Amino acid sequence: MVVRPYRGVSAADRRADRHARLIEACLDVLGQEGVAATTMKAVCARAGLTERYFYESFRDRDDLLGATVDAVIAEIDAAMMEAIRDSRPDLLERGRAAAGALVAVLTGDRRKGRAFLEAVGNEALKERQAAAVHKYAGVLAQQMRELRGLDAARYKGRLRIATLILIGGSAQAIASWLDGAIEISREELVEELARLCVAAAGVVAEAAA
Repeated sequence: MVVRPYRGVSAADRRADRHARLIEACLDVLGQEGVAATTMKAVCARAGLTERYFYESFRDRDDLLGATVDAVIAEIDAAMMEAIRDSRPDLLERGRAAAGALVAVLTGDRRKGRAFLEAVGNEALKERQAAAVHKYAGVLAQQMRELRGLDAARYKGRLRIATLILIGGSAQAIASWLDGAIEISREELVEELARLCVAAAGVVAEAAA
């Protein structure tokens, strides 16, 4: 069967548009109500689409939630890599760049912050969030190895522990900042996270000396 363009828009483009609308609607519902309250019906209502179109793009609610969190993680990835690439080779500067990118995505659009930060409490999403934390810890560890000379085998385990704690703790700090429990500016939050990266590198170097 040949599917003809409708009003000059191809079938593939219409499907892509519906897919994007559902993810955006998922962010809206999740941002307001949380992961637990994000249902297929609520998302379809917010997107103005029927369940038929939902199943055109996603198998079920968990599939939609996964795609939504994946989109947030992809945005963090791109922002963080670009920020690191554009910063000079200094650990504090790289820490500011990476932390600034993470904070910008998760606090610039609080829906995205809630999607990423609540993922850890959802069975269908926690592996995605954990994989992202491990990935960002790996990026930070690589910066420490390159910029602080921590590439010897004796540093490996301590670097892994330190960077996992830093990334996981940073996520918790951002969540607390979003909730108003930490009363500092966004710039101060980024600066503190960056300085903790430098301090952690120093601790690793001293402990393994």
